[in-house]
Amino acid sequence: MSNGPDLPLWRRLLWFAALWAAGVATVAAVGFAIRWWLS
Repeated sequence: MSNGPDLPLWRRLLWFAALWAAGVATVAAVGFAIRWWLS
């Protein structure tokens, strides 16, 4: 195992995509819950 600080590009993209998807899902879920609660 190399101890280098730089991850492979695909792992960096995978992490970025996972974090972006989690953020979008959280915002969408909160917005949906608020609209459902207020309707």
